[in-house]
Amino acid sequence: MNIAVILPIYKPNKKWLQECIAALLYQQGVNIYLFAGIDGNWLTKEIQDILKQVKVSIITYKHSGITSTLNKLIVEVIKDKRHFDYIARLDADDIYSKNKLITQIEYMKKHKLDITGTYAREIDSNSNITNKRLSYGSECNGTNVNTENIEEILQDIGNCIIHSSVVFKSDILYSGNYFYTNHMKKSQDYELWLRLLLSDYTFGVVPIILLDYRKSDTQITAGANKGSRNITTRVKEFYKLLRELM
Repeated sequence: MNIAVILPIYKPNKKWLQECIAALLYQQGVNIYLFAGIDGNWLTKEIQDILKQVKVSIITYKHSGITSTLNKLIVEVIKDKRHFDYIARLDADDIYSKNKLITQIEYMKKHKLDITGTYAREIDSNSNITNKRLSYGSECNGTNVNTENIEEILQDIGNCIIHSSVVFKSDILYSGNYFYTNHMKKSQDYELWLRLLLSDYTFGVVPIILLDYRKSDTQITAGANKGSRNITTRVKEFYKLLRELM
């Protein structure tokens, strides 16, 4: 089973990136190929050596932001001669749990799902576990998210999916019909989830902690949540109106 992992990289922390890549070596039962998109002039020999611990294509782009980098990486996967059964997301400061991918894919097959996230636990800048368990994305604090209610929560509450935990069935992205909306610098993942829901793709969440999600004052997204809430609300209301008109 072949899996493409897309990894956008901007201002990389070498220690965090090393931990991120090392975790890919503990994924059994799947063949992983990493697509690493360097968003700007950040590729040093040390970064390259870290990435080359796994099978990898390293692509350097002129700085254009995470949304554009993700879309470019999806194009790289589509263009690649290998056929991938699934496409997974990863952030350079987060860490997959051992055998995350095979566990997630078996869950997707069992429940006939197209896209899944997972539960996570929070780690700090020193990779210490903070004992905070995450079963939701940034917009769903306090909500117990599961496969039965995830689609309702996405439509009525907000983005309950931890982006770096996501795995797609590859046919979704191979179709060429679904990319992140390029002009959106925030909430681009949430807008894509609602668009996929509108096309009747099925979502779920693996109720197991399969990701270490880093929370740090220095990470790129540290200050993004407040700024994205208004955008999230507008996106949610737009798709609510769209559903009513259909």
